[in-house]
Amino acid sequence: MPALHVASLALTNPGDGVLTVTPIYPPFLSVARHTGRIAQQAALAPPQAPGDDWRLDLGALEAAITPETRLLLWCQPHNPTGRVWRDDELSGLAELVVRHDLYVVSDELHCDLLLDQGARHRPLAAAFPELLARTITLWAPSKTFNLAGLSTACTVIADPALRQRFQAATKGLLPECNVLGLTAAEAAYGAGEPWRQALLETLRGHRQRLVEQVAQWPGVSMSAPESTYLAWLDMRDAGLGDTPQKALLEQAGVALSDGADFGYPGFVRLNFGTTATQLDAALERMDTLLKSG
Repeated sequence: MPALHVASLALTNPGDGVLTVTPIYPPFLSVARHTGRIAQQAALAPPQAPGDDWRLDLGALEAAITPETRLLLWCQPHNPTGRVWRDDELSGLAELVVRHDLYVVSDELHCDLLLDQGARHRPLAAAFPELLARTITLWAPSKTFNLAGLSTACTVIADPALRQRFQAATKGLLPECNVLGLTAAEAAYGAGEPWRQALLETLRGHRQRLVEQVAQWPGVSMSAPESTYLAWLDMRDAGLGDTPQKALLEQAGVALSDGADFGYPGFVRLNFGTTATQLDAALERMDTLLKSG
């Protein structure tokens, strides 16, 4: 998250527009405010029917671009919907970025957590060479290997001039890399692949458990996430009022993330990156509340 703010400082000027696509991980929405830029948003296209995915709405994205827009904060795989963007979506995005002369910060933190068998991640800048000189890619072992406490992440910048601008903006704002975090990252990527594969199998099982449970809840829907350990639930018709997250916390003792923080009131984000026992306990509590009405 510090890298999002540094990129805004490095690549834009006060009064420039910083654009992101909602729903989105909440810190994205505060970057413009924290750096004195103009916050701009475009909405994804929601699922049209059960089983459909959230989609990138290129028309809505382009309509949100103004002459002030300079930077797009992008997320792939997507948090909170779990989308792995399709090639046609990404090619449209790349064309739009070039045509409007934008910079892109691509948060690819969940790239090692693709849940569908055989799925492979394609970094945005690698898939579209025309974006190399205008893209900053963010990546870390923190989510996959539970190393967030070691505060070690990586910024991949292919273009030397762009890299120099970013590095200059970090001075005095970010600490130097810590040796413990670097050592842990090296160990994770050098020896952790069997563990990661076992993790993916566990998450696939949790996802299936969640899909089956949500199908039984009146007024609740979700698109099965293609990546991450996060599920994005539409609870606007669940009978829990304007803030389902609050109702679930107070009446069921289950703490989820409030969709309002992602730009979407009435939704909740559920983290299923936990033990089967813990997940079952949470779902059983939610089941009791959601079926009681």
